[in-house]
Order: sequence, then structure tokens, then C-alpha cells
Amino acid sequence: MLLFKPEHVPLILEKTKTETRRIWKKRRCKVGSIHKAKTQMLSKEYFAKLKILDCHKEEFRCITEEGAKAEGG
Repeated sequence: MLLFKPEHVPLILEKTKTETRRIWKKRRCKVGSIHKAKTQMLSKEYFAKLKILDCHKEEFRCITEEGAKAEGG
């Protein structure tokens, strides 16, 4: 399960937001895995199923303009 802010829902469904960055101490997903996308932690409802295509570490200051657009910005 991956949590998103409500304002990200339309961007994800329109496929405008195709990347997300998380601050995790340990990786919590694997390439090829499928996760339910939710806006509330304990809710059983989800708005999409997302397949992880790539997962890597990146310093925040290294984000590219293309990466920012893929984040929905």
C-alpha cells in the first residue's frame, strides 16, 4: 500500500504523475510489485493499483526538471 495526498489522485489517474519519492530508511517495495494506492491509511478503499517499474536512491537536490514534472509538479 502506498499513501498519497488527495490532490495527487487525479494526477495519478490521468498518468501525469508517474513518479513518487519517499523518505524511507529501508526500501519497502520491489521492482515488479503491485501496490494499492490510497489516501487514508486504515481505509479499505483504494483508487489505483500501481506497478513499481524502478526503485533507486536519489538525493533530493539531484532531482531533474523531468523528474519534477513526473512527480506532478
